[in-house]
Amino acid sequence: MDERVEHKRLRDALLRLRDVTLTLPDGTVMGPITWEVLRGRRIRVSCASDAQWDALVALLTGQLQPASGGLQEIVPVKVQTDMHLKDTLDLNQSIRDYLHSPDAPEHVWLDRRRRALWVLIDLLGISPDMTRRPLKMEGATVYDKYWALRFMLSRAELLIGREIFQIEDARVRSAFRSRWHDFPGTLIVGDLGATLPGPSDTRVRIDAVGRCSIAG
Repeated sequence: MDERVEHKRLRDALLRLRDVTLTLPDGTVMGPITWEVLRGRRIRVSCASDAQWDALVALLTGQLQPASGGLQEIVPVKVQTDMHLKDTLDLNQSIRDYLHSPDAPEHVWLDRRRRALWVLIDLLGISPDMTRRPLKMEGATVYDKYWALRFMLSRAELLIGREIFQIEDARVRSAFRSRWHDFPGTLIVGDLGATLPGPSDTRVRIDAVGRCSIAG
């Protein structure tokens, strides 16, 4: 490998897994996994079971230690998952309250240009009236759009999602497609067999016996 390419790869590494194995709840072993999670990549992960995906997410979020091998955090990494964002939704909060909170950025990147985040609101099909009421007063569609909004506005260096890409709403799917290249961090997407909003740089496959292969 060219020395400059190798230097860039090492510079862009967020996490480094070396011969990591994980023990699943049923006692089976997943791995070994040797993988460098690189900055800014779109990573598609195909797991043979939900338990494998859950274990991988738990590992990357620091909730599960490897049975063997090691995980090295190259730089301090803030990790966010779609399920955490969904689990922490405050149904008494309005979308407008969230947009004026310290956690919500004032601007987002769309089409490689700095735009007010209200452009994203419009892409998702959220009307002004919807932003003012507590979520518990809204329907499931608005709830899903708010969940998608929080996912898109996450400031995490490593953003992990699976269920978020299964939302049926056409406006949400369109917004994900238009924002695919503009997510600011590394994006790990669990593949449930659905068409992803955009291309992936890296493909990770974990088969039924726990073997892992990585391409890209």
